[in-house]
Amino acid sequence: MTGFPNPDDPYGQPSAFEAPRPRVVLWFKVYLFVSIAFGALMALSGLAALSDPAAALDSMRQSGQVPPGSTLTLDDMRMLGWVYGIAGLIGVALPIAWFLVPRGNVKWILGIVLIALGMPGLVTLVVLVPLLIFWVREDCKAWCQGQAAAEARRREPWA
Repeated sequence: MTGFPNPDDPYGQPSAFEAPRPRVVLWFKVYLFVSIAFGALMALSGLAALSDPAAALDSMRQSGQVPPGSTLTLDDMRMLGWVYGIAGLIGVALPIAWFLVPRGNVKWILGIVLIALGMPGLVTLVVLVPLLIFWVREDCKAWCQGQAAAEARRREPWA
């Protein structure tokens, strides 16, 4: 059988049973890096509000984000700092978790969850709807399942 790599080859030949990587994975990784950047910015803004709430409140008043007669206090700014900091850390941790999870059903489902978490933003909706459409296709699911699915197909090629 020439041209048919052995899946047990110790020299690293790619398995003929492994699904090729779909192009949507590249665009999904771009989305993840952008999500990590925005999550880091959110965490840093929360840290800034926690470190100096008076300066953060003055900055918000000068930029017009807080109306002149507002009753926003320094305790409110501290709470806002905690909320932004924790949300930013979650926004960084979840996309990084996708890179660390081994290929399998969990990786594919985590991808759907990450796409769904970005959908409430109206700006990102234009990008995420096509990304979700291509993410749920069988070729992407087969790639995310990786070697586990390849081994199952090798054992039971009729399934």
